[in-house]
Amino acid sequence: MKRMLLTLAFLILSGCTYETEHGRCVGAFDEKDPALTYRLSVGNVFWGIVGFELLYPPIKVVADATFCPVARVPKVEFPWSQQLPEGVIVLPR
Repeated sequence: MKRMLLTLAFLILSGCTYETEHGRCVGAFDEKDPALTYRLSVGNVFWGIVGFELLYPPIKVVADATFCPVARVPKVEFPWSQQLPEGVIVLPR
């Protein structure tokens, strides 16, 4: 029985994704990088639910790997954010 539980725990933890090409996954309560777009990792949540009897996998998934980055947020530069030449005054409408 103990060997089966250890094997199951190993399979659950090895199936989780903790890092993508855009960076590390974050937990449900961690701060997210505003320069990245995050998506709920369905695979990690699935393995957390499957291992709910073992206590450790669901806690590990919720704390460390609930959301994974999928893309970088494109940097948009607005024309009014550029520095104006010296001596130019912009009046409000």
